Amino acid sequence: MTDPDSYYNTHPDKPAANQPHQAARVIRAERARWWRCYPLYWQSFAQGCRDLLRHPAQSVPFVLSLALMLALFLTVATLSRTLLLQPVPGIQQIEQLQLIEGEVYIGPALMNFHNKEMLPGLQQALAGAGEFSYLKFSQDTLKLAAQAYAVTTIEANATATANLGLPVILGQPPAEASNTQQVWLSEPLWQQYFASNPAIIGQTLQLGDETLIINGVLAHFAGHRSASYNQPLQLWRFYQLKDLGPVKMHIGSSLTNLLLYRHPQGHTIDNAAFEHWLKKDPTTAALLPFFNVVNVHPKFSQQPYQDWLRGDSGHLALLLLAVAVVLLVMTVLNLTNLAAGRFTSRERDMALQLVAGSTIRRLRWLLWLELLAWTLPALLGSVLLALWLLRLLPGLTGNLFPLVHQLQISGSDLFLLVIVVLLLTTALSWPLLPKSLHHQLQSVLAGSGKGNQQHKGLSKLVLLIQLGLSAVLVLSAASLTLSSYRNIYTDLGYRLSNAEFFNIEREQSLKEMTAEAQADSKDPEKAAARDNLRYLAWQELQQALQKKLPHHQVLLTSGLPIASTFVAQPVAYPNQDENSMVIATYAEPTYYQAFGMKLLHGRWLTAADQTAAKNLQPILVNEQLARQIAGDDLAAAIGQSLTYDKTSLQIVGILQDSKHAFSGPNMYKALQTGDAFSELGIALVSATDAPVDRGLVEQTLLQFPDFQQPIWSNLEESWSQNTKQQRLNFYLISLLAATSLLLAILGIAGIGRLHSHQRRFELAVRLATGARLKQLYWLVLAPLLPLLAVAAMLSWWISNQLMQRLSIWSTQLTALPLSWQFGFTFGLWIIAAVACWWPVRQALQGDPLQSLRSL
Repeated sequence: MTDPDSYYNTHPDKPAANQPHQAARVIRAERARWWRCYPLYWQSFAQGCRDLLRHPAQSVPFVLSLALMLALFLTVATLSRTLLLQPVPGIQQIEQLQLIEGEVYIGPALMNFHNKEMLPGLQQALAGAGEFSYLKFSQDTLKLAAQAYAVTTIEANATATANLGLPVILGQPPAEASNTQQVWLSEPLWQQYFASNPAIIGQTLQLGDETLIINGVLAHFAGHRSASYNQPLQLWRFYQLKDLGPVKMHIGSSLTNLLLYRHPQGHTIDNAAFEHWLKKDPTTAALLPFFNVVNVHPKFSQQPYQDWLRGDSGHLALLLLAVAVVLLVMTVLNLTNLAAGRFTSRERDMALQLVAGSTIRRLRWLLWLELLAWTLPALLGSVLLALWLLRLLPGLTGNLFPLVHQLQISGSDLFLLVIVVLLLTTALSWPLLPKSLHHQLQSVLAGSGKGNQQHKGLSKLVLLIQLGLSAVLVLSAASLTLSSYRNIYTDLGYRLSNAEFFNIEREQSLKEMTAEAQADSKDPEKAAARDNLRYLAWQELQQALQKKLPHHQVLLTSGLPIASTFVAQPVAYPNQDENSMVIATYAEPTYYQAFGMKLLHGRWLTAADQTAAKNLQPILVNEQLARQIAGDDLAAAIGQSLTYDKTSLQIVGILQDSKHAFSGPNMYKALQTGDAFSELGIALVSATDAPVDRGLVEQTLLQFPDFQQPIWSNLEESWSQNTKQQRLNFYLISLLAATSLLLAILGIAGIGRLHSHQRRFELAVRLATGARLKQLYWLVLAPLLPLLAVAAMLSWWISNQLMQRLSIWSTQLTALPLSWQFGFTFGLWIIAAVACWWPVRQALQGDPLQSLRSL
């Protein structure tokens, strides 16, 4: 190192080493004039920009991975802020609102029996100081200028918008609605397709087959848990309570019908008052006999509307935010490793700057600015990517988040992102320049070629830890991806095909349904004769369709393996008196083989079972029902009987559980003549998945005047709809696995580069003295390969232990097959080996003396 006295002798403007007071004054003066270093700072930033373009192999992975993680963080942070902090659009003082549900459990499903015809009685008997509102949501098609658009239609009582606090933008308030042909547009719909034209009042539009009159414009309403109903394109239709007819029997989902109650002080309604109203009110008393017939017990529940609206989405958003933060931290660690491998080659330059009078603090700032040239493009890219993700998020997340259509990046979000990037730049640059650097100036400046690698044990330990953590992360993420894939796409319990099903909906009022149920109980023979006629009519239609569709199986059944409707029946298990609700499928015996269902134990149903005695009928059951009867020994359920309405149902076979249907016990029965209930329909199945001509079927139906317009469903479409959210989750998990693999590669490559770079002195000397390249390659890799193998195997064991612990929490989580685990682990081992070998190869490819001089 240069002698300090000679240094000061060559710089007369500097104080001598034996003049500490003058030296201190000079240092303070230099510190006061920090701005004189501005060109140096600018040169450092410009150097980073040049390196960004000169070294794409390093800069592109760095910028892309950081931009991806920042975009994910920004998107999830925006989602969390919107769900937890932002007011719900279209609702004022939401804390005063309660959601009321009339619940009945039918099989595994919780249904809601409230309907708008009940609203007048509720308003009169129970409102008190509050106000009721009833909203019904549906999807319709709006036709404008020969174009069709999917819109959400909201049907509500005329005072609902005032109760919710939904502003009227244009036109008359809904409270003055005079007929059902009037419609109010949402403000986004008005702006997007009517150019905010105030002259639209009185104009008409086509909604489906109806012509409606535009009567006003309302603010956007985002008060539904399902994101599909909160889309910006909304149409409102209103009715007056005085125009409603008698109460009808309608059991539907709580997701399409909302009954809200607002009290100024946020008070709830006593559930006993609901029970009293249900039993004593003349408009609803007819409900009870119906519920007695189907053996269900209605009850009421209420909860804060805001809690129902958010549901678990707020907790899920926070969980995603935590995952995003963890991934961001992992990204910083891996990118630090990548940057360390690059900046280690700058030790000599930094040491020279220290000798020239620079300080550790100033060097940190220079490195910070140089690295800022790499993080700024990542910042800009993350904002653009986040904007793109926010546009795709409604389609990616389905109905997970209610306010997903209202997501917008705010100024506070951008400010937070800038702060995060500045902190990340500091976190990435801080480890690149250790405080102990000035103690190493002697060896660095002297270019010592002793052939000794500093901190050998620590360097190897860091590499092994990096490889182990990366392998655990990749194997765990890949296991989650495979488990999600299996849960959706494999072992469905049936063959997924392009099968069609249709039935005929019978419109009946509550009075008609109750009267029919009472008549059936009084005269069962007449009821059986009526059902026989229905069955014969379906058989005749079946035969006509089979002639016109010779390449399809035309089967009488109550539905597809996946259906939005189901038949639930109360049955008694063996040695039990209390009934339990199970889902029942009625079909011809060949139905189950046609859909490729898997028989686990027992036998299939046969044609002889269709004529079995009424008091002893063979049935098939699924695994879940068999397990409830016989425990883990499923075969022990064969031969046991269930009891339904004095009928004994004997179990003759056990089918594999069907995925994506209603989760619960299922039984399958051979369709008989007396089973011609209203849910009966026809399934059209082709072994080659040939499409069904629905027009041909509907044309055939015209020959049967007793049949109305059919209601269609398709097996593949039903499966796609039922698994939409699961498939979206699978895509997100797959993205997580791919990101984990990318981060693992970057981290391992950075540490491997750093480890090999530390041996450059030894390798250059050996190369200059005649060592062969292969010997030098082996010199670097020989001590590392066994240790890398140990790290890979240890990470494989940790990953398996982790998945075993998680599988206790969820049985659907399974570890990767051994062959896959070996492939991933071996691949990461190869990546680590190449990461250590490649820098050596680059350094030793040129002239050995030139390589030695470059040190």
